[in-house]
Amino acid sequence: MTTCFLAGLICADLYLAIILVKAWRSWRYAIGHPEMDQLDATVTVLQPILGGDPTLGESLQKNLQSASAKTKFLWLIDEDDSTGRTVAEPLALAKPHHICILICPPCPAGINPKLFKLQQAIPLVTTEFVAVLDDDTTLSVGHLQQAMAALSDCDLYTGLPHYSTGQNVWSSLVAHFVNNNSILTYLQLLTWTGPLTINGMFYVLRTEYLSSLGGFESILGQLCDDYSFARLVLQHQGRLKQGITSQRLQTSISGPGHYMRQMHRWFLFANLLVLDQPLAIQLMLVILLGLPPLLLWGSLLTLAGGWIGGVILAILVTVRHVVLRSLHRKLFHEPPTFSPALSLIAELLQPLHLAHASLTRVIVWRSRRIRVGRRGTFTFLPDTSP
Repeated sequence: MTTCFLAGLICADLYLAIILVKAWRSWRYAIGHPEMDQLDATVTVLQPILGGDPTLGESLQKNLQSASAKTKFLWLIDEDDSTGRTVAEPLALAKPHHICILICPPCPAGINPKLFKLQQAIPLVTTEFVAVLDDDTTLSVGHLQQAMAALSDCDLYTGLPHYSTGQNVWSSLVAHFVNNNSILTYLQLLTWTGPLTINGMFYVLRTEYLSSLGGFESILGQLCDDYSFARLVLQHQGRLKQGITSQRLQTSISGPGHYMRQMHRWFLFANLLVLDQPLAIQLMLVILLGLPPLLLWGSLLTLAGGWIGGVILAILVTVRHVVLRSLHRKLFHEPPTFSPALSLIAELLQPLHLAHASLTRVIVWRSRRIRVGRRGTFTFLPDTSP
């Protein structure tokens, strides 16, 4: 047995051990925290809307169809976003008692655009509960009511995201990255520690509690709004609850450049979260989240070529596929289409994205160049385009 083959065998064994432990702990958490109760209370759903995504109208319509009669929608649209208004206004006119549109002025420099719109909406909320929902995210029937019921033993409930497969390979790579990691990141960490952040695409809390925090005022200058808000709640001794019911997201990635910008932003935000943790939690995150893609690379590079190595790789890929799809079918509402090849590619690309995020803190977001600070603060950079 050569040293190279032995190294590959160790990589494969460690990879399978980590993924099986993560899957077992995720499933253990899920069955121990069922979401059966529902509370049909009054709730306002705040949705910051940005026009341009071709699926925007479909996503908004689906949430209207799944909502109860006690749900109100407050759509937050920039005053210069004519595309977003064109999509939203006909839907609002059809249901004037359930939908209100707030036209927001330009966001001041150094302020998070999403948080800026959310803060303006708070004075208009008169319901007992308030939810924040991204415009590309859809809820299943009854999920909002499950989330409100879950607030009986926590201060903020956050959801579990999964992406629909996109219309091109770049959208599908983003979807497979999220679907590879959503359950195995959000849920398995809860058996080791409490929630470290929230899924900013969907969360629910009592309106009174949000007001007691001062709304989003104190974190307006933070770019990573989900982690900043989670940290705000924890600083006020609040209790976060990670839900096990999933929400479907669908977004369009136009090409390789858009894909790289999206992943760069996500990995930079993930880096900020990791570096903000105590050393013991940092080490745990590196082992459970950062190590598996490297072990997968090690297995492929050292075992490919011979028939014995090929058999071991086939077993690794098969076990990985069975584990992921089993969790998807058990925990994802309407399990998304799954490509084993794209799933593997999405995981193998993770070290590249991590290196990119570690080398540069300048991201491109909403067509603006932004330098991200150590604690999530940010500065808009001059436009260098000709």
